[in-house]
Amino acid sequence: MAEGWGDAFVQRFYSGVVGINEATKEGPEMVLFPNPASGDVTVQISGNWQGGELVIEDMMGRAVYLEAISSETAFPLPTGAYLVIAQNASQRSVRKLIKH
Repeated sequence: MAEGWGDAFVQRFYSGVVGINEATKEGPEMVLFPNPASGDVTVQISGNWQGGELVIEDMMGRAVYLEAISSETAFPLPTGAYLVIAQNASQRSVRKLIKH
């Protein structure tokens, strides 16, 4: 190995941005609680979701719940892992939900 090669590799490895963008508090927000849940789950949605829908999908991509978005919704679900999706024509917010 040439002298300094390892240092150049480490520096090159960290020179790019790695990761995902973190959500900010600006704009619409969706909060699930409790999560993980053992009873009913509550979804609170704030912001402008005019004409939007709330969809809950199981891990196979099947919609198990669908309704128009309201500021707060509570619902029962069987045990499993789910994706909770709030969406309209211009935006989409997705959260993972665990029910045990």
